[in-house]
Amino acid sequence: IQNEDRANIFYGIVDRRSYEFQYCSVGDIDGFLQIYGKDSLTELLPTGPSLGRDFNTEPQSRTVQLNPRDRLILATEGLKTSQNSLGVAWGGHNLTEAIAKAPRQGVHELRNEILYANQKYTGKEDPVRDQTLIVTEVKDRVIKLAKN
Repeated sequence: IQNEDRANIFYGIVDRRSYEFQYCSVGDIDGFLQIYGKDSLTELLPTGPSLGRDFNTEPQSRTVQLNPRDRLILATEGLKTSQNSLGVAWGGHNLTEAIAKAPRQGVHELRNEILYANQKYTGKEDPVRDQTLIVTEVKDRVIKLAKN
């Protein structure tokens, strides 16, 4: 491992009884909670710096409450650091704007809209570096009871 090498990690757990989402995010990963029925996004704040040779921080965890039809959106730094022909990075603002403009239909449509907006900005068919994008949606809270 070289001194300048860095790793970004996001780890999350959903408590299926309370729908609490506890996460740890070290490094440069953009995370958002899109609350159903609201236009604003809640940023999932980082809990520590990127992992590297000099890492000496104890990462903390954070908790957010999930409700039916809420969405979690995670994007690696390759998405927002992708550049157009002038060398200008797409940036976090364009990421949140793409999320806001996306259709409210399903997770696939949201993912596709974000990737399309990025591709349109950069003018490149294939990304220069990794662009991982994860979009999940909470299903309705349903408790099934076993019958005799």
